[in-house]
Amino acid sequence: MSEEEIWKDVKGYEGLYQCSSTGRVRSLDRIVYVEKGNGFNKRLKGSIRKIHNRLGYKTVSLCKEGKKESHYVHRLVAEAFVPNPNNHPMVNHKDERRDNNEAENLEWCTHQYNLNYGTSSKRKNKKLSTPVVGIHVESGKKITFPSMMEAGRNGFYQSEISLCCNGKKNQHKNYKWKFKTERGD
Repeated sequence: MSEEEIWKDVKGYEGLYQCSSTGRVRSLDRIVYVEKGNGFNKRLKGSIRKIHNRLGYKTVSLCKEGKKESHYVHRLVAEAFVPNPNNHPMVNHKDERRDNNEAENLEWCTHQYNLNYGTSSKRKNKKLSTPVVGIHVESGKKITFPSMMEAGRNGFYQSEISLCCNGKKNQHKNYKWKFKTERGD
């Protein structure tokens, strides 16, 4: 963790919001014009912004000229603190923790690099190679495949099996699907 928290303006929101080297976001003190009635100026006191969670990534809502937009915190921090001499489009979390948005944990990279970084491929392959069991809805006959991919090679659709195994669909091709457990289900 960084010893000193450093604040810099958020790109595109200069004078309105800042992000820190530790991954926090704050609004700055400012005066805004309110168009109610005859219109008036209102003083807003700056504060640390509430962080939301979207699929494990931290997001924050920022407002400019009456328009509210959601932004990924890691991207705001990278734009403010991490040099990007090669103009890479993606931001990678070096420790693979989506919630660790400290500047020193972030790096700019290509999409391919980000996809293959660290244990990402291993985790994806493990999920794809999980054995699955199909139970025929009429006969009760069980068929087992070492992976969804193998079931796909035998006339079933991997995406449909995945939906069934994850409880989002009831059946596929007259089979109810589930992940095979070590007990031999």
